Amino acid sequence: MHQFKQWGKFILLSLIFPLSAVMTSCVNPELTPHQRRMLTTRTFDANQDLVFRSVMTILQDHQYVIKTSDLKTGLITAEVSKNTGAFVQVMAVTFRTADYISSVQVELSAVVSPLSDQNTEVRINIQEKQFNNKGNLAASKQVLEPAVLETLFNDIRVEIQRKKALN
Repeated sequence: MHQFKQWGKFILLSLIFPLSAVMTSCVNPELTPHQRRMLTTRTFDANQDLVFRSVMTILQDHQYVIKTSDLKTGLITAEVSKNTGAFVQVMAVTFRTADYISSVQVELSAVVSPLSDQNTEVRINIQEKQFNNKGNLAASKQVLEPAVLETLFNDIRVEIQRKKALN
């Protein structure tokens, strides 16, 4: 009987620990507004016009389609759409799933604000929207992955330097 209790505890613990690890990995702690700003904002040593043009170039390099741009307000909006592909559709038919994600639309807004004559701040907001096969919005989330944002900001920094070298 004593051995059974020992094995029972072992089995129970071996089931609980992996489950708790999965549950804690699914928890995404909410960022504070300050933390979000730190992720989405960078300052560049250049005037607003140069930074604005550089942001537009980089967004197009990343296959975004510019929807609006206004140098006076510093606002740029852009988007890129992607289909999920035939594989997802085949899997949906195979498993008889009525609704499946058929496309993803990524919307981006950038605000390019002058801090001084040669100092400009850029804040980028990225929203990912998933649409099902019926065209309905299935999910929407703000993209806050540091690697994605750092790639954009680094590319903008390089483009600013390239444009400065041309002048």
